[in-house]
Amino acid sequence: MLEQIKSAIQPDDCFTIIYTSGTTGNPKGVMLSHRNLIYNVVQLSYIPQFGQEGKALSFLPLCHVYERMLNYLYLYLGISIYYAESLATIADNIKEIRPQMMCCVPRLLEKVYDKFISNGQKLKGIKRAIFFWAVRIGKHYELKGANGWWYELKLKIAYKLILSKWHDALGGNFQIIVSGGAAILPRLSRIYWASKLPIYEGYGLTETSPVNSRYQLSIPME
Repeated sequence: MLEQIKSAIQPDDCFTIIYTSGTTGNPKGVMLSHRNLIYNVVQLSYIPQFGQEGKALSFLPLCHVYERMLNYLYLYLGISIYYAESLATIADNIKEIRPQMMCCVPRLLEKVYDKFISNGQKLKGIKRAIFFWAVRIGKHYELKGANGWWYELKLKIAYKLILSKWHDALGGNFQIIVSGGAAILPRLSRIYWASKLPIYEGYGLTETSPVNSRYQLSIPME
């Protein structure tokens, strides 16, 4: 019976209906086909440079296409999925499983950054001065060494003294942090990258299941 059902399913058959409040008025039910979701998965499958040895943390609602599609991507690549116990335990879960990947919204990245800055404000004297010097260096980060050798030297020192502690506090293993749902502040992207926490930003909507433009290694313009 199961085989009969499977063989009868066509790529353009409706796979799921996801309700979105992105338009005005009452939520609309978006009908997505098997082809819609699989196309997204295949087109993005080149981005993670790891497979079955990888771990992904999942905590956004699976009723939203953003997290749903990425869960299918994890399944497609054989990446192990770990579901957070709650929003309050995300930080502890990251330390416990040390994932290579997760997707989130900018607000979470802002809260992590604010916590990092709050810890720095508790420091005194030379330690406090070094901390905020490293933060200033991180906020000027550019990809591929575009700032030149002098900046890269200062960045290495800033990472060694301060930014590496932030990296390690977030599990020390992230290769991809996908940010979506809203635009991320450029200063956040820069300091995360400076801390070797790569932010991949994408744009899409439920109707495009959801990716409209691919996640890229890019820092938004100021």
